[in-house]
Amino acid sequence: TEVSSAVVLITFNLVILRLKGNLGVASYGIVANIALVGVSIFTGIAQGIQPLVSKGYGMNNYIVLKKVMKYALITSLGLASLIYFAVFYNTENIVRIFNSEGNLEVAQIAKTGLKIYFLGFFFAGINIIMAIYLSATESVKDAFIISIARGCIMIVPMVLLLSSIFKMTGVWLAFVLTEFAVSIVTIVMTKIKKKRQHNSII
Repeated sequence: TEVSSAVVLITFNLVILRLKGNLGVASYGIVANIALVGVSIFTGIAQGIQPLVSKGYGMNNYIVLKKVMKYALITSLGLASLIYFAVFYNTENIVRIFNSEGNLEVAQIAKTGLKIYFLGFFFAGINIIMAIYLSATESVKDAFIISIARGCIMIVPMVLLLSSIFKMTGVWLAFVLTEFAVSIVTIVMTKIKKKRQHNSII
């Protein structure tokens, strides 16, 4: 995951440097720094439920597993909504904190980026939580697929493709569409896992 983050960061920076130069990279820095805080919140939720999920799974208590996941996902979506609307309605103030020189181009790129990029948080929270859930319930391969897909395999080609079509808008959309696509894969994996569990009980 850490290696993937580095690859994604380098890829984004190189693509943005080609499109908008140093000002574009500075704008991405604003978005990335704020996004890091949001991702940390979702990671905290995921790590918080891990021992509960492991215990419930070990005891074959699927009622507990269902409750824990329900609360975790509702919390994730609730926080994603709060974060998005907080960012959406405070883009001016957020950008001003990082853009002390008052560069208008940096401000414009960053404001657009914040409003688009943070839409991905609605799906990112689900993906992060489900990766930990699958890992804690002995579906390590599935958890690895989710982590590596959202961390490198899908997002790198996505940013290269979308940036060539939609320029900077495509760069911001790459994160959103990657998390959305991974969330679909995650839902499919979870349904398959539930089916296996049901068959094993029978």
